[in-house]
Amino acid sequence: MKDKLLRINQDYTNRVRTLLDEMAKYDDEILNRPAASGGWSVLQNMHHLILSEEKSMDYVRKKLSYEEKYPKVGLKEDWRYFLLIAFLSLPIKFKAPPRIGGNPEDLPEVSSLAEVRTKWLAIRQKWEVFFQNMDTDLATRTVFKHVRAGKLGWKHMLKFYIYHFERHRQQIYRTCL
Repeated sequence: MKDKLLRINQDYTNRVRTLLDEMAKYDDEILNRPAASGGWSVLQNMHHLILSEEKSMDYVRKKLSYEEKYPKVGLKEDWRYFLLIAFLSLPIKFKAPPRIGGNPEDLPEVSSLAEVRTKWLAIRQKWEVFFQNMDTDLATRTVFKHVRAGKLGWKHMLKFYIYHFERHRQQIYRTCL
């Protein structure tokens, strides 16, 4: 299971790197321009994704600092993940949760792609190290808690990151094209 998590995590990191490389052809002025619909700029979308990962890492580290027994991933977590993706797949715009973009002050109005690249690749590296050092038994446990879906397995968390990323990647392309 741990090897599978490392592969999924690497796939996600590769997607992040590809997007960052693709956005390098635009200058920061374009990347800071709000969407025509009044939504987030390209860099704000990226900051939102970074915050999502950082807050998840903070939560996981806090939870793991307690002496707790975490249940094994099972059908309940598979069902929660299925419902989460089904819910997010609806043609409805969802407001970001507080602290990861739900409040305007959480996302910088102006930043640079260089800053975003450094920050995002740093959190990606932290997740890589986390999964590499993860105890094999922990790889099958439910420690991660999604703000809307509740407890999920690591595989679910990473697949959610990819789904979430792809959703925002589409917004990013619409914003800068």
